[in-house]
Amino acid sequence: MFSLTRYTTPCPEPVNGQILQMVVDNLTDISSVALPPSNLLYNVYQYAIGFEVHLYLEALDGAKGIAVELVVAMDEEQLLGFCLYLPVKDDPQACGNRIHGGTGRFPAPGRGAADDAGRAGPLSPRRAGVRV
Repeated sequence: MFSLTRYTTPCPEPVNGQILQMVVDNLTDISSVALPPSNLLYNVYQYAIGFEVHLYLEALDGAKGIAVELVVAMDEEQLLGFCLYLPVKDDPQACGNRIHGGTGRFPAPGRGAADDAGRAGPLSPRRAGVRV
């Protein structure tokens, strides 16, 4: 049985590590340009997206001056999926930017829906005005 947890403060380091690993491992799915591993810049993009998500995870403590929230799906200690998002000020039903992903064991939010590049995938970046 899985559990959903919403974080508005920093989450445990093992969860952060699993999120970052999921993001880096699934770069082709999360990238809006569907960058394949054969691309010479693939490793650079892996580093960049991993660093970007790391900065958002660090911002959960509020010290960066932006509101960031995280929802994770866990099965015991194993990450099944996540949704990292920036809530829109004055509208608790909306978010301005979100990145989410999941394993095959748990349907990630939006799984099966086309992402920004028109593909379906386990990780998908979403941009302004997305309602959750």
